[in-house]
Amino acid sequence: MRLPKLKSGDAIEVIWIDTQTPKVSGWMTIDEYMAFRSMPMTMKSVGIFVENDNDYIGLCGCMDVDGDESTLIMAIPIGCIKSIRRLK
Repeated sequence: MRLPKLKSGDAIEVIWIDTQTPKVSGWMTIDEYMAFRSMPMTMKSVGIFVENDNDYIGLCGCMDVDGDESTLIMAIPIGCIKSIRRLK
């Protein structure tokens, strides 16, 4: 995915596919696995853009007004991202 030009402090919405584990993590048939695999967990995260590299995009939930401290950090793998939208 090609990331839009973002700067630290931008408010963004990220739609991405999360990893998941079946509710029952024991043995299953291939058909059961395929049924599980066909239901991806699509997530919507809204946060403040912190940074990105070749592997991850970093979001936070809160950032101080100077932009040098943040909390509620999240790193989303680039390969899992479906879309990114800058919020106004």
